Amino acid sequence: MKRIYLEKQKRLDKLTKKDQEDLIMDLVNAIVGAKSIGDSALFLQDLLTKAEMRTLSKRLRIAKLLLDGMTYEEIEKQLHASHGTVAKISAWLAERGDGFRKIIA
Repeated sequence: MKRIYLEKQKRLDKLTKKDQEDLIMDLVNAIVGAKSIGDSALFLQDLLTKAEMRTLSKRLRIAKLLLDGMTYEEIEKQLHASHGTVAKISAWLAERGDGFRKIIA
């Protein structure tokens, strides 16, 4: 007998689109409202797990290196990143990437 697994709706998906946008704006305002780099670092340490911090940091560095003209292979070797991760960041830069570009500049 074949089992069918239905994907459980995530709790955030139960919120209205406006409520979801409000949550994101709370986060953005908190980041922008930091008075110093030290305050920003403390906030991110409180907000993110170590794994999340490493993941986001690596994504940012990959974007920087791609914008600096490094090859996938060089980035993979330097950061011990998978080809898929580098390709994903490259696709984000190609599709939108303005946020990466502004922050990195």
